[in-house]
Amino acid sequence: MRILILLFIHQLSFAQIIGTVKDSKTKEPISFVNIGVENQNIGVSANEKGEFSLPNLNTNDVVIFSAVGYKMLKINAEKIPETIFLEQQIIDLGEILVKPRRNKNSKSIVKFNSKKVDAFFANRGLPQITAKYIPYTESISTTRFIKSIKIVTRSEIKNSIFNIRLYTPNDKGEPSEFYYNQNIVGTCAKGKKITEINVENLNIRFPESGLFVGAEWLIVEQNKFVSEYYEVGKKEKIKSTEYSPWFGGNIEKENFGWTYLKNSKWQKQSPWSSNHKNFKGKYHSLAVQILLTD
Repeated sequence: MRILILLFIHQLSFAQIIGTVKDSKTKEPISFVNIGVENQNIGVSANEKGEFSLPNLNTNDVVIFSAVGYKMLKINAEKIPETIFLEQQIIDLGEILVKPRRNKNSKSIVKFNSKKVDAFFANRGLPQITAKYIPYTESISTTRFIKSIKIVTRSEIKNSIFNIRLYTPNDKGEPSEFYYNQNIVGTCAKGKKITEINVENLNIRFPESGLFVGAEWLIVEQNKFVSEYYEVGKKEKIKSTEYSPWFGGNIEKENFGWTYLKNSKWQKQSPWSSNHKNFKGKYHSLAVQILLTD
C-alpha cells in the first residue's frame, strides 16, 4: 500500500518549472509577467529578462500568464515548455493621442493626505495587484492628459520596484481592457514616501469610461526582505518573507477598490469586519493621486 501511495503522488506532481516568457512576434523577453495558478494562491513574477521559476505543481494545475499589452495565456502545468510565447493584444488607442500639448493648466484628482495614510496593502509572495477605479467627470474635460501618478509607498529596502497597470472597465464595471500597452515601472525609496511616476511623455488621455489605476507587486529578488514579528499570545518571534513596497490605502465609505489575487481573478474589496470598530462597513482602497494637464 505504501508503494502504491508513493506512485500515486508521483503521478500527480512533478518538479519545479523553470522557463522564459517571450513575445511571439519579436521573440524578445517580456519583463515582469504576472504568473499565477488557477484556483490557487500560488504565483510569481517573471524578472526583467522574462525568466521565472514556479514551485512543484500538480499535473492538472492550470498556469495563467498575464502581461501588460499581451493576451492572457492559460497552459496546463504538465505542458509548459521552456519558452512561453505571448501574443500581443491589440489595444484601442482611440484616446491615447500624440499631439501638441499646451501644458499650461494642471489639476490633481483623487487627492490623499499622506499623514493620514497608516493602513497599507502588504505582500508575502504572490503577484498581486491592488487597484482603484477613478470615474470620469466633466471637470476633467479641459485637462485630459495624465502627467503623473502618485501613490504612498512603504519600503523596507532601497530602490524597490513595482508596476503600474491601467485598465478600462467592462460592461459590469470590472477592470478589463488594458489602457496602455507597456509596463510603467516605478522605483521607491526606503521608508514611507510619496512615490511619483512621471508619465507625461506617454501622452495618455484620461478615458471617458473612467480609469482603473493598479499597483502591482513584482515578486522578484530585488524586492525580497525578511520581516520579524510576534503573534498575540506567543513568545517566539516569527520570520516571514515579504516583498516591498507596501502600498498605502484610504479608508472610504464607497467601494472603489479592486484586487487581482485569489484564483487569478479580479475581486472587489470586502468591507472591514466588526473587529475594527472605527472602520466597520468601510473599504480600504489604494491611495492614489493623478496630476492632469492640458
